[in-house]
Amino acid sequence: MRRHSKRRDGGLRMAECRSLANLGATSLLIAHQPTLRHALSALAEFRSRINSTLVLHFEEHEGDVILREDFQLRRPEPSRQSNDLALGVLARLCSSVLGDLWAPSMVCFTHEAPPAAELPIFSRVFHCRPQFGSEFNGIVLPLADLDRPNLKADDQLARHARQLLEAVMSPVDRTVAQDVSQLIQLLMPSGRASIQGCAAALGMTVRTLQRALDAEGTSFSTLLNSVRMNLAVQYLANPRMRITDVAELLGYSSIGAFTRWHGATFGRSPRKARSAELSV
Repeated sequence: MRRHSKRRDGGLRMAECRSLANLGATSLLIAHQPTLRHALSALAEFRSRINSTLVLHFEEHEGDVILREDFQLRRPEPSRQSNDLALGVLARLCSSVLGDLWAPSMVCFTHEAPPAAELPIFSRVFHCRPQFGSEFNGIVLPLADLDRPNLKADDQLARHARQLLEAVMSPVDRTVAQDVSQLIQLLMPSGRASIQGCAAALGMTVRTLQRALDAEGTSFSTLLNSVRMNLAVQYLANPRMRITDVAELLGYSSIGAFTRWHGATFGRSPRKARSAELSV
């Protein structure tokens, strides 16, 4: 696996493939909230069941609101691509709730401006001008947008979704395997989804993490392969993504290595898998 991604827009390319449905059961509750403010509150309420390493903030300031998602890892693991992914997914959530009414003022990044060739994806994902070298990572939008009505909201469906979530998501202890799977998906765009990287993020030694996974009847390689399998199916179903891009996003430095893994895992090449999916 690569130590670093050659491309710097991997996080945004992942976000571009996500939809509200990727939030699982919570998506129904969020989709049918009456306003964006209510949708964000619902997201924050159930965030621990979606991704316990992310915390959502929205700060009102002089007619604007800043939407931010901050990582709360046991040890700092700064990653430009992981931050881009989090903001991109947040933008797509807002867009899915407000539709054509979604009109942010700008999106801010602490990292430097990318090469000109990578700028179009910022417009596609955020639908506003990006500002680089900022003091924070976040999306800025007019305060009034928080309370714009969601034209697709359905009160009864929202109540039904909440009842389902409260029944299914009763308080339970998270497993180490669940935390590691989340971290693998978070760190994979930057090429750092290794057992060393995950152990550091969880504040453990590699040996301690291995023992914890052994006790739960699994291993890091099993979890890594499971995440890769799920993402490979998702990415190959998107005809806009080149197979070389999919290989990079899954941590492979060459399309040959990715093709061999895909063949051994799924019994056919990624190209044949894509053709079969698109012909359905």
